[in-house]
Amino acid sequence: MRIYALGGELFSITALLLCLNFLGNCVKNTYEAGYAFGKFYRRHLHKPLKWLLVHAIALIILLTQLAWEGAVVIYNNREEIRAAIYKAWKTFEKGFIYESPIYN
Repeated sequence: MRIYALGGELFSITALLLCLNFLGNCVKNTYEAGYAFGKFYRRHLHKPLKWLLVHAIALIILLTQLAWEGAVVIYNNREEIRAAIYKAWKTFEKGFIYESPIYN
């Protein structure tokens, strides 16, 4: 009976140590991969990505300002714009309406 208990404990300890070894290797390999990628990123990608991010933010701010100014101009001139669109639509519409020379 004691041999079975001893064998079970040895198996449990071995399994536990193998799991800890596996987790330790996973942590070590993940660290090494992250360290290698970090060196590559810092050497080759950091400067262009930083430039891209800064300029993308500046572009978004500029486009937001221009959109706001355009909305203000459209709102302030909405009646004139509506009248011009209506006039252009009527001119366009006349091109598709047949007017008989006999009944005019």
